[in-house]
Amino acid sequence: MSIVSRRFLLQSGLSALALAGGVAAIAPMAHAQGIGIIIVPAEPPRTRYEYIPPPPYHRREVLVWDPGHWHWDGRGWVWIAGHYVERPRHEAIWVPGHWASYPDGWHWTPGGWH
Repeated sequence: MSIVSRRFLLQSGLSALALAGGVAAIAPMAHAQGIGIIIVPAEPPRTRYEYIPPPPYHRREVLVWDPGHWHWDGRGWVWIAGHYVERPRHEAIWVPGHWASYPDGWHWTPGGWH
């Protein structure tokens, strides 16, 4: 079974669980990727403005800003402040996590290196 098929089956099952219980469902997405997906019934609040402090001068080549985001804790929205993450290799590009709307609710895709 392909990863796309597994993801669809997992999302379908999580969607039914989330809608039946009215709460967020958290489970592994693609097992090989080791990441999770969060599905919530409500749209996250607007993103907060954040002051981005300059990185330490001697580490500015290896640090990338990961912006803050709203996190669903199972009962409500909690703000997770932005922070610097260390680049694993020079050519790596950080793609921030994001919320996206789907028919079964709002899905969180975690950030990661590409």
